[in-house]
Amino acid sequence: MESPLDVGSGPVKVRDALLGLTALNHDVVLLDYGNVVIQRDYRNLSKVRLLSGGVAGTDLIHAVCVGKGMLTAAILGEETVPSSRQILHTIKELNEGDNCGICVIVQANADLFNFGLAVERANTDCRTRVKLLPINDDKSAKKERYSCGFILLAKILGALAESGALYNDVCECYKQIIDQIITVPLNYTHDGSGTRKRKSLVLSDFESNFRHIIDKKSQVFLGLHPSIPTVALINASRTMERYVELSFVKQVIERLKELGVCVVRIYYGNFISVAPGTAFLTVMKVHDMKIIDYLDAPCGATGWRHFTQFLPEISAQNEIPGLLTHYGKQHIKLKGPKLGEFQSSILVKAVQFACDALISCERQLNIIDEEKSDGNVGTRLKNMAEGVNKRINSKKLPISCPYGFLKKMGIIAESAIGGAMGSIYGVMFESAANLFGGLPDTETVTPGMWAKAFTVGVESLKRYCMREPDEKTMLYPLKRSDVTIRNEMEKGEHYLQYFGLGVSAAEEAAQETKLPQSKYSDAGAHAVGIWMRAVLEGVKLMTGGNLCEGESLNK
Repeated sequence: MESPLDVGSGPVKVRDALLGLTALNHDVVLLDYGNVVIQRDYRNLSKVRLLSGGVAGTDLIHAVCVGKGMLTAAILGEETVPSSRQILHTIKELNEGDNCGICVIVQANADLFNFGLAVERANTDCRTRVKLLPINDDKSAKKERYSCGFILLAKILGALAESGALYNDVCECYKQIIDQIITVPLNYTHDGSGTRKRKSLVLSDFESNFRHIIDKKSQVFLGLHPSIPTVALINASRTMERYVELSFVKQVIERLKELGVCVVRIYYGNFISVAPGTAFLTVMKVHDMKIIDYLDAPCGATGWRHFTQFLPEISAQNEIPGLLTHYGKQHIKLKGPKLGEFQSSILVKAVQFACDALISCERQLNIIDEEKSDGNVGTRLKNMAEGVNKRINSKKLPISCPYGFLKKMGIIAESAIGGAMGSIYGVMFESAANLFGGLPDTETVTPGMWAKAFTVGVESLKRYCMREPDEKTMLYPLKRSDVTIRNEMEKGEHYLQYFGLGVSAAEEAAQETKLPQSKYSDAGAHAVGIWMRAVLEGVKLMTGGNLCEGESLNK
């Protein structure tokens, strides 16, 4: 028997994680010694080669930056920084074949000593030039071991090397940009609001954290100005939800603009692991627009986040007018058979009875709904009922045209009820309307035609449920009522008889939606029984049951 996959029995080995990386990115491989990730074709690269590394950590940031257009290789230590001997061995490996020199990019922390010692020895042992390129961009009071200035530096120098630049050109570019990269903390607060407890995130202390970058009296003054292009990179916790992330990006862009910073490129992601609730902003003053070309250049490293950005300045105000000039009110062309004055009055009375019943049962339905959900089904249905009544009284519903009337009912239900229930009623009314819309204008409307429209509406719901109506929801009484009505129609029963039996079936089915451990049945299902019973009583009041199935109601 095959043993189950177990990833939780112990700490994951760095080498196993790196082998997983090579499975995702076929441009990189793992050397058979140490934890060295390297470009697959490194032996054939007659270019400047870039090396980096450090403690593996949880994000393997150096490893995921290996790829065409970024690092040539990265060496990682399990718990500590790799030894100078291991680093030297990797440098010698990179020195094999035809190359134009080796640049070693390292964060200016404790890692610097081991890498620096390896570079010193390499310059004695290797036949090519090797240079250490340290970066110290984190200006926060509590420095992180690794910061994201490394990401920008590796991308720029990697793209420059990929373009065929000489060793001295790469070193000169490093000198020009290294003091133009600074990382500062981003503080924010968040809270929950609304029924779904969505978090809202607000930047705090932004100006105080960022001010020393643009303050001429500061030792780390960058001299940022609206006319000077700037690159920004946001490194945030992976615990952020997507909608919070994007709102966060918008806020950062707007605050930078308020401070007179012209951002031409912005990148966002969890590049380096940070504690939940924390984030960092890396900014780089651009001295040469070729730097932007290097950032935009193709990159094969999985750790680089490419975004399509080409406008002269980053802005969160990217709204354009749609091709459709007016959105909102839907104009419905009235078609299909029409109702006479008497039949229209029957429809008005039936609908008003249903609306009044839903309005009076608001509190009852809310109490029932509160057991399983938000406790607002009654209020949502009342909102729809009041909207329908208002339109009837102001004669804004096309009562005499079943197609137009049902189309309008679908629109009102979707917007007033909202959520899945609003969509369910919307689909049902829309499908029923299309039945009438497909009939000739001269067709006589009969009770059987309304029953057929009800069937079409209920059947349409099955297409979107992808299964038979669930016995625990409002769909069940609708289906049971439809089946009962069709069966009684086939027996030749009077329309009030089969409609009445259908209503009773819906009421019984609604009660069956009660779960074993619940006090009440489903609120939506209960509401179906309420409005169906009200419609029946309204029709009976207006007709007295004297009209036969085949009799024309167009009077």
